[in-house]
Amino acid sequence: MSEGLIGEPHVGSSRELLLYAVAHGRGRAAAGASGVGNPFTAKSCLDWLLAAYVELAGRERPSAFRFDNAGALRLIAPPPTFETLIRRGFGALVRYGSADRIAAAHMLVALGDLASMCRTEAQRACLRGQIDDLRELAAAHLDGANARQIVDLSHAVAASLDC
Repeated sequence: MSEGLIGEPHVGSSRELLLYAVAHGRGRAAAGASGVGNPFTAKSCLDWLLAAYVELAGRERPSAFRFDNAGALRLIAPPPTFETLIRRGFGALVRYGSADRIAAAHMLVALGDLASMCRTEAQRACLRGQIDDLRELAAAHLDGANARQIVDLSHAVAASLDC
């Protein structure tokens, strides 16, 4: 194992894996979006993305300060917040998933599952925002019963966050 800046084993590999999962999930879910691929590909990618976000939701945000082995401050780099990563990763998928009933329903269930792992109200509020965005876009992109199903499911998932 390589040494990190603070003399502890390098933890970059888990961070790199997480970032890879987010990027991979975004790209593959977009590829599986309506009109490009199939919703089952999108579902699989969303599951990978969800696993990465569950890992994030359960972690404390690391310090922005990095020290070398001698204890000297070498870097100040505030890590992105959970909310920022959700908006960048999951938020980018909302426009794709909203055009397909199967993908949209899976996204809503994933958001509900993720909410149960969140440690803070700010994290849950961020997920509510994603649910609201998905609801609005699905209502605009889907027709009839498909739109009603997603709107109803989004209300049920949002209500479950308030428990």
